[in-house]
Amino acid sequence: MSNRRIAKFNSYIVIAADNLQKLRICDVERVITWAPARDRAALAEYIAAQRPDLTDETRDVIAYLRGK
Repeated sequence: MSNRRIAKFNSYIVIAADNLQKLRICDVERVITWAPARDRAALAEYIAAQRPDLTDETRDVIAYLRGK
């Protein structure tokens, strides 16, 4: 993944936390839904890859959004 893409994802994350390591499970949905639709799946994958403890939440959010 490019540094530019990582920077973009981090710009979405900072709406809810100081950085990815401080992102709380309760803020995952807000971060993903705030991102443009074209970036949501990749953002969820990035969060899950960096924070395996948030994998289930990222999957649930993407599944919910796809079901809308």
